[in-house]
Amino acid sequence: MPTDLQFETVQEYCLMDMDIKHETPITKNEVTKLCGLLFEEETSTQWEHWSRKQDGKEGFINVDCCDVRVPISGGQTGQFARIVRCVAERPDIPLEANFFEAECAAEHQKWDPISTGARVIIDDHQGCDVMYGNFKVPMMPFFREREYVVYRRIVKVSSDKYFMLQRSAMSPKVKEAMPDKSCEWSECFMIAVSYERVGEGCKISICVLNDPGGNMPRSAFTAFAAMAVRQMFQKCGQCSRDAVKAGQLDYIKWWFKQRVINGKGELAIDNMKPPPEIDPESIPKGRHLSITKTANGYASRGSK
Repeated sequence: MPTDLQFETVQEYCLMDMDIKHETPITKNEVTKLCGLLFEEETSTQWEHWSRKQDGKEGFINVDCCDVRVPISGGQTGQFARIVRCVAERPDIPLEANFFEAECAAEHQKWDPISTGARVIIDDHQGCDVMYGNFKVPMMPFFREREYVVYRRIVKVSSDKYFMLQRSAMSPKVKEAMPDKSCEWSECFMIAVSYERVGEGCKISICVLNDPGGNMPRSAFTAFAAMAVRQMFQKCGQCSRDAVKAGQLDYIKWWFKQRVINGKGELAIDNMKPPPEIDPESIPKGRHLSITKTANGYASRGSK
């Protein structure tokens, strides 16, 4: 079992030795403690308010940020990084649909132009899955593309609230998964997300720690993040609405139950047979490629 990281504040968490964090899978306690620190209402007054936008369809989207210190190469500390936080409400989209579009790697690729090639490379590594991808900023050609490998863990807080945490990983098992040696490795990368059911819709809170190893100034990153996060939230929200309109909600709720409640990995779910009451026509394109439906229900076509 992985050892719990010991920290009392977000700053202590950010200053931890990166080598230890890279080789230590995320535990349930780490997720609940860090997300509690990041998303508690009483901490909001400590954050620099950056901007706020009202949108009738999206509910509100609020973006703010704060600076933290992180380690740098050689074990020294003191380099600044910036955490950008976004809070959005979607009163018309079920929590499960928002979660599916954001956390299913294949669906995420449909609307996110920045994080490219994201895929699960290890389905279950001591309670986490391990993901690989690239991060690029199309509108900023001077910003060097980054390559990342992350642990990801999802925790059920209650039937109406779920936390997700990703942070950089670099165990020997995943080094070979980084084929693009021209990219800069994101060694301080972190994303934390809270999904909370509100009536028929949900509230989503996200915190992103930028990796200071790149050449983008903090002020530029904040301005870019405020714009990009809003756009990505809107695109993800539209994909979620489209999925519901297309009659995919029964499938999405089944996928959500397998992934979050039953704790199955994405790769394992893709090779499962959805229950026969779910119309195959309602399954998003590209999913469950190893199965088909016969007159008597689903039949396997073999592994992908």
